[in-house]
Amino acid sequence: MSVLRFAHVFASYEEGKDVLKDVSFSIEEGEFVSIIGHNGSGKSTLAKLAAGLMELEKGEIYIYDELLTPKSVTKLRKRIGIVFQNPDNQFIGASVEDDIAFGLENQNIEREVMVERVKQFASLTGMDKFLDKEPQNLSGGQKQRVAIAGVLAMNPDILILDEATAMLDPKGRKDMMDIVFRLRKDKPTLTIILITHEIEETLRSDRIIALNDGELYLEGTPNEVYKKEDKLIAIDLDIPFLFKMKKALKEKGIDVDNVTDLDDLARYLCQLNV
Repeated sequence: MSVLRFAHVFASYEEGKDVLKDVSFSIEEGEFVSIIGHNGSGKSTLAKLAAGLMELEKGEIYIYDELLTPKSVTKLRKRIGIVFQNPDNQFIGASVEDDIAFGLENQNIEREVMVERVKQFASLTGMDKFLDKEPQNLSGGQKQRVAIAGVLAMNPDILILDEATAMLDPKGRKDMMDIVFRLRKDKPTLTIILITHEIEETLRSDRIIALNDGELYLEGTPNEVYKKEDKLIAIDLDIPFLFKMKKALKEKGIDVDNVTDLDDLARYLCQLNV
């Protein structure tokens, strides 16, 4: 089932300067799709359009096969949760607990349900011991955990992570992605859209969409996309370290086509005594 579909979408911030140009794609329920591209390629614009935070210039956007319009946007937006790059922009409450509960209060969720959801997602994100803390006193990684807990407490059907790991250190990025994969396991119907410039984060995606100057440039599985190294380099993108290693080993006559991550690669090479 298609949960998000762009049909010949154009968008601009000022007249005559299109940020997205005739973009069409479809994302299925339960998919994990990564969207990559250089700065200014239109990644964040795409996220804002999908969440109904800006209007398109031309084309159509469908959410669960319903056309996104000024009349339907309020209803459809409830199905989407979005986490931005800077968590400070999403803080409302005076404490972590208040902040996670804020969206639930706006939806008039019963207090017992609200308390349970706050505890559930604070625990999932590792912030259950910080519920009485002020958000401004947290580290960058902790703030981002609070932001994602608040979004998840709303029980969205589509989760958009718009450069959500950009301000985190490597451990913080790994922790964030671990949470994402735990979510997929707990809720298989959850659709995740990861907008990122961290190529390594995309390896476990079901599909990758690459944008270039506002146009859809490449689309396919990680294996399909990252085999097109020359095309990625042409738009100032790199390929993950795993694919660099696989390419180097293949040139030495070692077949590692079926290896999907670095741990698998290390185990495989140990078996070969390479």
